[in-house]
Amino acid sequence: MNNPLPEPSVPMRVRIASHVTQSRFLHVEDSLHLGKVRLYGGNYRRSAGASALTAHFLDVADARVVFDALARGEEGFAYKEYKGTPGKNGQPPVSRVLSVAVKGENVYVELKSGPGKLTPTGAVTPAGPAQVEVNVAFKRHEARRLAATALAYLHAWDVVRMMAQRQVVGKVRPYELVPAGGVRSAERGVRNGENSSTPHSALATPHSL
Repeated sequence: MNNPLPEPSVPMRVRIASHVTQSRFLHVEDSLHLGKVRLYGGNYRRSAGASALTAHFLDVADARVVFDALARGEEGFAYKEYKGTPGKNGQPPVSRVLSVAVKGENVYVELKSGPGKLTPTGAVTPAGPAQVEVNVAFKRHEARRLAATALAYLHAWDVVRMMAQRQVVGKVRPYELVPAGGVRSAERGVRNGENSSTPHSALATPHSL
């Protein structure tokens, strides 16, 4: 009998995909319970550890667009968004800025965070220079690989959600099943020159038309 895995002592998050260079890293992480994908990046030195760390929470709908463009290697793709965290318990607001740019065979993902200010609509915008800046460079195929992995994870999440609500979502029509033996016999006859005038549509069974 398999023993259940012990509960982790600290909150855990699924790390979907990662890109690590000699001095920078970018992780794509699961925050889907919030309807978001977390981008976590940093600068580091192997002998000294991390010198800058920051994160950006990308809405799932926007993440699909960004990852799709990167996975396809879309020429000249650019994306920028401003987000932030309102101040709580006397803490000032924090501004977060994400920039993605495809330039030739290189892709750049930049995360910035720093002091922010609330607008009349409740949004958070930068209030001065960023305190943390992380700019992670990719070759285009590296960006495509990371983005394709992230998209596959989001597609799997969609399936899990539909399965959880399978009583109310639209019914999926199953694949048509046809007898395999009869079709193979007819195909062999065509390959051997028998009934060569028989159209290909005649090889199909009534159920497969």
